Amino acid sequence: MIGRVLKEKYKIYDKVGSGGFATVYLGRNVDTNEIVAIKVLSAQFTEEARYVERFRREAGLAERLK
Repeated sequence: MIGRVLKEKYKIYDKVGSGGFATVYLGRNVDTNEIVAIKVLSAQFTEEARYVERFRREAGLAERLK
């Protein structure tokens, strides 16, 4: 994942950590140059709706923290 650009907007620079559910990377918004944390759901959970919904809910909560 390091070096990839996700959604043509977020470049991944380094792995910060991982758990059983997802991996967190250090990244940068290529439009604003803002440093961001990028959390990527583990592939094994992408097929199960309950995990995807939990991931989306968590992302929504994190977005509101700005």
